[in-house]
Amino acid sequence: MRQRIVTALLLFLVFLPLVYWAPSSVFRLFLAVIFFFALDEWLQLAQIAWHRGWAVSGSLVFAALAFSQGQSAWLWAVAAGVFWLLVPIVLWRARTRRAQGPATPHWMAALALPVLFPAFLLAAALQGQRPSFLLWIVLLVSATDILALAVGKTWGRSPLAPWLSPAKTWEGLFGGLLAGLMMGTLGTLVLIGSGLWTLAAGATLGVLVAAFGVVGDLLESLLKRRSGRKDSGRLLPGHGGVLDRIDAMLAGIPVFVLGLIALGWWK
Repeated sequence: MRQRIVTALLLFLVFLPLVYWAPSSVFRLFLAVIFFFALDEWLQLAQIAWHRGWAVSGSLVFAALAFSQGQSAWLWAVAAGVFWLLVPIVLWRARTRRAQGPATPHWMAALALPVLFPAFLLAAALQGQRPSFLLWIVLLVSATDILALAVGKTWGRSPLAPWLSPAKTWEGLFGGLLAGLMMGTLGTLVLIGSGLWTLAAGATLGVLVAAFGVVGDLLESLLKRRSGRKDSGRLLPGHGGVLDRIDAMLAGIPVFVLGLIALGWWK
């Protein structure tokens, strides 16, 4: 746990100045590097040959899209939102052996497209438009992870999805949702306004982001379980791989941006 916290703090100290003070071009290059590691890990879990070459190609495509996108953020958000609404069906079907399919999850390599591209492109759009919003979603998801882990370890008794991740519990989920509610409310108070309905909308957005963050976490758990791996990699001490650190954000960021658009907070 201590190593996990130290690694998270170091990552945040690197991330914070990049969000606020780095030019958009520098931040997008930084995202392209992280995208490479995330895609490489995903393709390794999917047991794809020449995964590193595909990861290089994918990161170049991401960079081209990131530098060329105009006012298309809402398109990425809507497309990703539709995808993440369907993911719980896949996770539920995975509880039966018949639905698990072959042991080698090659088909899951294709999911890297709707999972990685929208989240990273929307992160680039947030940094270019409202860096404080990007920091808000990062802190929201991080707080959700921390409180879910703490509550789950202390009071967790009821497994959430034992066929995917035996350590996750309903108690931990409720702890994460509580963190989402608090961070959604706090972020709204600081960045949007203090009206009652405004705070209620922010709290609801926080809970939705927290809930879909769990879905993102469980989707990566499915991929790891199907490939027989405990972690996506070893790059980050205490966390595992890059995917292990950002899995909840991959779902949380598109839901967050969709919420901003629906509430009229995306300008």
